[in-house]
Amino acid sequence: MTENKAQRGRRRLLEWQANSSANFYSEDQNLREVLHLRLGSERLGHRQADFDLFGESAATIVDEATKEMQRVAAYPTLRRYDGIGQRIEQVEFHPNYHGIGQTLYATGVLSDYDHIGQEAAQLVFAYLFTQNGEAGHACPLACAAGLIKILQAVGSEELKSQFLPRLLDPNYGSNFQASQFLTEVQGGSDVGANAVEARPNEDGSYSISGEKWFCSVANADVFLMTARPTDAPEGTRGLGAFLVPRLTEEGEPNGFAIRRLKDKLGTRFMASAEIDFDGAKAWPIGPVDQGFKNVVEIVLTTSRLYNAVSCAGIMRRAMTEAFGFAKAREAFGQSISRFPLVKRSLARLKVESAAALSSTMALVAYSEKSQSETLTETETQFFRAAVPMNKMLTALRGTQMVHEAMEVFGGNGAIESFSVLPRLYRDSYILEAWEGTHNVLTAQFLKDCAKYQVHKGLLQWCEDVIKAPDSLPQKDCAGHLESALENQIKPAFQELEQSAKSPMATLIARDLLEKTMVFIQAVTLLQEARHCEEASELSATEKTELLAFFCQDHGFAPAFDGERMARSLAILTET
Repeated sequence: MTENKAQRGRRRLLEWQANSSANFYSEDQNLREVLHLRLGSERLGHRQADFDLFGESAATIVDEATKEMQRVAAYPTLRRYDGIGQRIEQVEFHPNYHGIGQTLYATGVLSDYDHIGQEAAQLVFAYLFTQNGEAGHACPLACAAGLIKILQAVGSEELKSQFLPRLLDPNYGSNFQASQFLTEVQGGSDVGANAVEARPNEDGSYSISGEKWFCSVANADVFLMTARPTDAPEGTRGLGAFLVPRLTEEGEPNGFAIRRLKDKLGTRFMASAEIDFDGAKAWPIGPVDQGFKNVVEIVLTTSRLYNAVSCAGIMRRAMTEAFGFAKAREAFGQSISRFPLVKRSLARLKVESAAALSSTMALVAYSEKSQSETLTETETQFFRAAVPMNKMLTALRGTQMVHEAMEVFGGNGAIESFSVLPRLYRDSYILEAWEGTHNVLTAQFLKDCAKYQVHKGLLQWCEDVIKAPDSLPQKDCAGHLESALENQIKPAFQELEQSAKSPMATLIARDLLEKTMVFIQAVTLLQEARHCEEASELSATEKTELLAFFCQDHGFAPAFDGERMARSLAILTET
């Protein structure tokens, strides 16, 4: 029987679905190359089987469970009272939510925090997981990681012994989930305006009272909160960090009431709420007068790394979906993957997703290193400056790249039941707002440049990497980056220093932040290209081309002519 055009079109879509990813790890050569550099071959060898196993689960079990929740609109619901009228303040979820949690936590993604030097591996699990979007658990994962790290760093021995075992427990049915409640209705990003009060008790605990406006992971077993102790100064200096158990020793809600769950654009399977506190018993984490400082330096830094790796995961999934669809979809007598403009979109998706993973894993390596040894002054300044910068750029690129993938899909890109892209687009927008809006991060960057001179260490780090011994295939790119550093980036910082006290400084800083972070991504991609060239078991051809495309696309190298662009697109889209 002859196949008509409609039948052929549907068959090609069925082929696209049948060829969808079956393992997010084993099918990701770029990830393995990055890990070969950042973890080393020995550590990677020890974790390879774990990554491979979860890569398969993320692409199959988690993917299907999340799709099912989306189909039935299985969003969390608030149940304030039980059947006999007792107040319980519980959030209820679809069974798939708990199934996903069991699969994720069984990897040891949080229990590994009991051992120094495992953070890069832990964030690989987050990267693989978030190729399904937030999926209800990416935010709880980041919140728990932040609470674990601040407890380990500055928590009392009593708090550590009481809460760390449950937070580190890999058994989803018995572990503690955590949340971070910082935002208040009057302040938002202006955390210094927070008014929630902490009154000291005779036993060393505090009683927390007031309203928190945006409380993600409202179902958590323990809350990390900021509150202002009685008679503490105004502004962020007066904020302490507190641990608030969800339940009292009697098993009742610990002085809080959930007003309502937020109806959000994205991350819909995770419960966010508005919560009132009235005498909730809390325990200080570290010195009370150092609370906000510790939250920023430990908790927000951790969350921003998780945020960035989540954006990288979303970009990777958008890229693989677009590649698969473009090869299967036919128009005007051929696969749309043959059209130059589609090729360019596919190339950009591959390059930008690789750049996001590159810069993020480079920063994770420094975070991991800092746990066992003292960073140099240059490394410290680079890390302090680049973490918020990286959060901002990866979030911006995440939304842009999902949008670009949706364009490859045409009208099908907007259909919820057709692909994962609409959900990724919604979730990627939330990642832009979490852990600091772009303007807030710009203001922080400007402040850190003025107060700590972090830009000097950042520039020095870039220069040190670029001028490191190079192998032949990357010499042109290294030369272009050295020229861009001297002629574009350094002069821009000089202009910023000269206008630091001007009202226009923040406007200059916003553009400079984005351009500099793109430059840092080019430098970390250079590191990877060099490593691939040196490691005989890794292929350097595509990585070198990816670096070259990235440099010319962002103005750090001369733009390709037509012939050179055609060759680059062929390498990036046909391998």
